[in-house]
Amino acid sequence: MNEEDLLAVRYRCHLHTLLVENNVADVIRPTGVHYIGIESNVVLKTKIDYSRSWEHSVKDFSVLIARIIKCDNHATRDTLSLNEAHQLIRKLSRPIGEISTLIQENIQLAEQHKKNVVSNRTSTPMVLKQKDEEILNLGDPRTVCASNTCTQLIKIDGIAKVNYVNHCHPHCYLIGVKVEWIDHEKLKDCTAMNK
Repeated sequence: MNEEDLLAVRYRCHLHTLLVENNVADVIRPTGVHYIGIESNVVLKTKIDYSRSWEHSVKDFSVLIARIIKCDNHATRDTLSLNEAHQLIRKLSRPIGEISTLIQENIQLAEQHKKNVVSNRTSTPMVLKQKDEEILNLGDPRTVCASNTCTQLIKIDGIAKVNYVNHCHPHCYLIGVKVEWIDHEKLKDCTAMNK
């Protein structure tokens, strides 16, 4: 559409605001010109292009809907989001590591027991010695740090463990901080960090 056609349309139908070149989308201009009754090769070609594009979109949409109908229903409530799965992995990494260590220690004890039985070196008890872990729930959540002044390295049955001697904040109730979470961003809001 040239400038003369645009001016003619503006003055004939008072569509100045609607058909200003910088103000109108490409779809509206040919529609407005067609409504007024101006037919030109450019308008006709544009109309054919939009019709072809619309038919193609309808065809693709029909194929999409047909494909969706063939799919089995999926219970989305049973799907864990990626974020939930990531949080679960982070929570389980420490207990799984401790369980793996405990299993390895019990395997070593079993192998030692087997060597003692085969060699008859010592009077071997009939019961196999095993290490067992016990989880103690604390009364209140607490914040501890890994500073040398707050921790002590102790050996239990030849295994080095970290003992948190000082509790930086023995009754810490920060909202949104998971238990046993190391280096959590919200810990900076704990009153112990301001000491």
